[in-house]
Amino acid sequence: MGHCINIYIGKKEEMNDPLIKFLELNSGIVAILDWPGNRSSEGYDNSKLLAGRTISSISTDYFGGLGEQSATLYVDGKVGYDGDTENGDPEPINNALRFMGVESIGENDEFDTVGLGNYRSNQDFSEESDEDLNLGEDPTIVEMYKAKYK
Repeated sequence: MGHCINIYIGKKEEMNDPLIKFLELNSGIVAILDWPGNRSSEGYDNSKLLAGRTISSISTDYFGGLGEQSATLYVDGKVGYDGDTENGDPEPINNALRFMGVESIGENDEFDTVGLGNYRSNQDFSEESDEDLNLGEDPTIVEMYKAKYK
């Protein structure tokens, strides 16, 4: 069975903006389902969105035990960590989660501690949350984002 996700995760305590839609995982981490970074970058200033937050972009692409993963951690709008298995980092997502304060529990690594192993694809996140990961360009939402983050 494959595992292929490409999603942003963050600290729940920092998701204080009603325009950010998320699914709560474990250990204070959330999967961010919709935020301006998921949309076209045209007209948005993501550095303002990321300011004061710790957010990581993570991706996996595995099938039959073979594949790769990567993680980029943003701390207050700046890259704090960037790793991927293609360049020799054996566990970039676990490293990003550790930087976010996640501690593994028992025999689980950080990835399984927060529950990411329960989601095999981006669709799995949206099915659990009843949110759509690809909401499109709703003009009302787009204008709210532009007004807030320009």
